[in-house]
Amino acid sequence: MSSWREVAAAVMAGDTASEVIAPPPPVPPAGVISSALTAGLRSLATRVPPRRVDPAEWRCVVQDAQRLASDGWVATALALGWSEADLFGIGRNGSDEWLSLAVWLEGRTVVLMDDHRAFTADDAVFYLERWGRPNTPYAVPVMLWEVGQ
Repeated sequence: MSSWREVAAAVMAGDTASEVIAPPPPVPPAGVISSALTAGLRSLATRVPPRRVDPAEWRCVVQDAQRLASDGWVATALALGWSEADLFGIGRNGSDEWLSLAVWLEGRTVVLMDDHRAFTADDAVFYLERWGRPNTPYAVPVMLWEVGQ
């Protein structure tokens, strides 16, 4: 498996089949992120952790979700065809039936993204195909800000 640095070098050299996007500007273009998504992300700061989720882990998920937005990765991912659930979904009541990027990050920093992967600074890779997604999800996710409602 290549590191994100090797993938980035291959992209710069033109040696890749899939489109990879360089880090986006800090402010996403107007209209890329819906007002509902923006409101949901803002509401995370006041949400109580779901049952079965450690409060410290929940705070980390919330910080990761908000950092994805503030660093511009949400706009990039949506432009590449990721769904909002791919970015911020979770199993009902905080279960691990669904694992979105924000839940998976655990404090990692995204440095590169393409249409089905997110690469982190510590060379970890998140794949959208996890558990058969996007074609055959076995669980229906809820958005982080809807957990417990």
